[in-house]
Amino acid sequence: AALAAAVQNGATAIVEGLGEALGAELEPAVRRELVRKGRKLFLTLGDEQVEYDPQFRLVLQTKLANPKFPPEVAAGTALLNFTVTRAGLEDQLLARVVTVVQPALEAQRAALRRAQDGYRVELAALEAQLLAQLADAPDDLLADEALVGSLEAAKAKAGEVKAAAAEGARAEEGIDRARDVYRPVAAEGALFYFLTLQLCSVSHMYQYSLGAFTGFFLGAVRRVLAADARARASRSREGSSSRRASSKVRRASAVLLPEPEQRGPPPPGGPVVGDGEAAARALAIIADGEKQVPLLLAEARRAVFRWVARGLLQRHRLLFLCQMGLGLMAKGIIGKDIGFDLEAYKWLLQPSRGESSSPVDWIPSNQWSLLTGLAASIPQFQKLPMDIIENESRFKEWFESAAPERERLPLDWRELDKRPFRKLLALRALRPDRAGPALGRAVAAALPQGQEFMELDSQLNSLQVLESSFETSSPTVPIYFILSPGANIVSSVDQLAASRGMVKGKTYFSISLGQGQDIYAERVLEDAHRQGHWVHLNNVHLMPRWLRTLEQKLDEFAAAAEAAAAAPAAEGGEGGSGG
Repeated sequence: AALAAAVQNGATAIVEGLGEALGAELEPAVRRELVRKGRKLFLTLGDEQVEYDPQFRLVLQTKLANPKFPPEVAAGTALLNFTVTRAGLEDQLLARVVTVVQPALEAQRAALRRAQDGYRVELAALEAQLLAQLADAPDDLLADEALVGSLEAAKAKAGEVKAAAAEGARAEEGIDRARDVYRPVAAEGALFYFLTLQLCSVSHMYQYSLGAFTGFFLGAVRRVLAADARARASRSREGSSSRRASSKVRRASAVLLPEPEQRGPPPPGGPVVGDGEAAARALAIIADGEKQVPLLLAEARRAVFRWVARGLLQRHRLLFLCQMGLGLMAKGIIGKDIGFDLEAYKWLLQPSRGESSSPVDWIPSNQWSLLTGLAASIPQFQKLPMDIIENESRFKEWFESAAPERERLPLDWRELDKRPFRKLLALRALRPDRAGPALGRAVAAALPQGQEFMELDSQLNSLQVLESSFETSSPTVPIYFILSPGANIVSSVDQLAASRGMVKGKTYFSISLGQGQDIYAERVLEDAHRQGHWVHLNNVHLMPRWLRTLEQKLDEFAAAAEAAAAAPAAEGGEGGSGG
C-alpha cells in the first residue's frame, strides 16, 4: 500500500533490509514495466495497476555486506556503496564519544558548523546582490548615489560576515584541538570494528553490525564516566567532612581565617567571556581528557573483547586476541617493550627463506631455510645459525621440548624471554607448530589486560557468564546462544529469569521451535514486547526460513522502542519552550 501510494503521488519510497531477491512486488518497479493507457502511464503492482507519476523514486537498502544481486537488478538500478570506511568510522565514533564525555563541547561545535554554513549562504547572497546591482547600473556608477551607498553597505556587511566566519573558524580550531584528545579512543574503536568484520572469514556465523558494536563501545565510555562521577562524589564528601572538622578547630581556637577563594574552570557549556576564559576552559577540557583517555581505552578494549569473545568458539578466542594485539602493535600503540617493530612483523607474516641444506640432522631443511632467512632479514638473529651449530646439544634439548615457548633458549639467547615478540620469530622459524601459543604469550605481555583476556570467563560457570552478558543486553539487544552438541542452556536461562522475578508461563516463555510453532512464537513475541515479558526461543536452527521473519519482527520492536524513547524528549522540549 505504501509503495502504491508513492507511485501514484510521485513520492520517494525507501525499502530497507532488502535481501538478494527482490520479490514479486518490487520487480516491476525496478524493471519499469509501464503500460500506457491514453496519456497516462500505469505500473502493475501485484494484482492491481497503479497510475504512475514520473516523479516517483525508489531507493533500495540492504544490510548485506557483499550482496549478489541478479543481473536485472544491477541493470535497472544505480548501485551506491555506503559501506563505512575506517577514517569515516573514526570521525563518527569521535563525535559520539565527545557527545557522551563532553556534550557541551560537541554541541558548541555543531552550533559553530551551522553558523559557518549560514555565513557561506549569506556571503553568496551578498555576492549575488552585488552582481545584480552592477548588471543594472548606469554607465556612470559614481553618479548613482543610491547604488554607491548600496554597494558600500554590501561591502561593509560582507566584511562583517567574513570577520565573523574567521572568528568562528578560530573557535572551531580550538574545539577540534580539545576533541582530538579523545581521538585515540575513536581510532581504536574503528580498528576493533574492522577486526570483527574479518572474523566472518573464519566462520560465516561471526557477523557483527555497526549498531551493536557502537552500543557496546559507548557503553564502555559511559561506565568510565559513571565510575569517575562516583569517585568525584566520594572525594567531595570526604572533602566536606574535612572542611567541617577544620571549621570546628578554628572556632574552638577563636581564630578567624578567611575562606580561600574557590576558583576553577567554568562549567561545561557555560558562557565564554573573552579569549582568555575560552582558552582556560579548553585547557581544562584537555586536561580532563588526558586523564580519562587511558581509562576509556582500557574499558573499551575490555568491553569489545568480552562481547566478541563470548560469541566465539573457544578455539577462535586466541585468534581474535592476537588480531587485537597485532592491530595495536602495527599502529605503534603497544609492543615496543616486547620487541615489536614493522620489519619483524613483516617477516612474521611473510617469512623469507635462505639456505635450505641443514647442517644438523635434528632440524628439518624447511626450518633451517626459515632460520637462515630470519638471520639474513633481522640483524639481531645473524649469529643464531652459527650458535646452533657450535652448541648443538644445548639447542637440541630446547628444540625437542614439548613447549619451547615456555623454555629459555641457550646462551645469550635466553634474553629473548624479555622480548617475547623476538622469541616468537625464532619459534616461527624453528618450531612453527608452537608459533600460535608463542604469539598468544607475546600479545598477552603487550596488552595491559592481556592476561585477563587470556583467562576470560575461565573462573565462571555458565549461569555467571549469562548474568554478566545480561547486564550488557537490552530490550533491543537480544542474547543469542551458539551451542555445541550436547550443551543445554535452558536451565541457566530459567534460573536467570527466576532471579529477575519472571514467572514461567506468565511473564517468561520458553518455546521449542518446530513445525507449526512459528505462529505461536510470533504471538508470544508481540505480547512480550507490549508487556515487558521474557521469551526464550529454542532450536531456531530448525526453522531457518522463519529467521528472516524473526529479524523483521525484532527490527520493528527496536524501531518502536526508539520512537517511544524519543516521544518524551520531544514533549519535554515543547513544554520547555512554551514555559
